Amino acid sequence: MSTIWIDHHSRLKSYSATTRGRKSVVRIEVECGEPSSLGFLLEECGNIQRRQDEDAIAAKKALKASRAKPLMITDQRGSS
Repeated sequence: MSTIWIDHHSRLKSYSATTRGRKSVVRIEVECGEPSSLGFLLEECGNIQRRQDEDAIAAKKALKASRAKPLMITDQRGSS
């Protein structure tokens, strides 16, 4: 689980949630009073997205590696 810290130069302006079926989306609006706070917030969001992408790629590779290889069967009829 990831955490995003909001420092004293930023404030939570609003938040909302939408649910469709089994998935929910939370929208958070943060007002930044300092450019450095905005930069830090964007950097943290980028790090979270990068880690999620890396985890998804690793899971996909693990799934692919766990699949059984197809059998190599040749037709031996009439070759005697």
